[in-house]
Amino acid sequence: MIKIVLDTNVLMSAIFWAGTPSKILDAWQERRLKLVISPNILEEYIRVGEILEKKYSSMNLQSLIDRIAIESELFSPSLLPSSICEDPDDDKFIEAALAGNCSYIITGDKLLLKVNGYQNLKIITPSDFLKSFLPIT
Repeated sequence: MIKIVLDTNVLMSAIFWAGTPSKILDAWQERRLKLVISPNILEEYIRVGEILEKKYSSMNLQSLIDRIAIESELFSPSLLPSSICEDPDDDKFIEAALAGNCSYIITGDKLLLKVNGYQNLKIITPSDFLKSFLPIT
């Protein structure tokens, strides 16, 4: 099974809007993918989700966040020896992917996409992941 890390922007897009990211989240919910998280990633999912939940009050995010916390592989990764990304806050996704032996980080973040290939990690957009690994059936 493919192990992935979802950048916060992809997860929030999947939850609050339809489209490519939601198809990736659906594949995880159907157990076709394994999601890897860290405490820092989960904390960011919660923080950003709460902000969006206030803006889009019809959404209840708590049950999905609880499911992610329970059904994902949780790692407490080691910190990278030095920052890899231009935005050091993005390093947490690389740290989790390395700790969880993931194949992919899925992101729309241009700065994170720039470090594609770091320690053989594939850092790709949701549409590239969907085209290559989740063909529409």
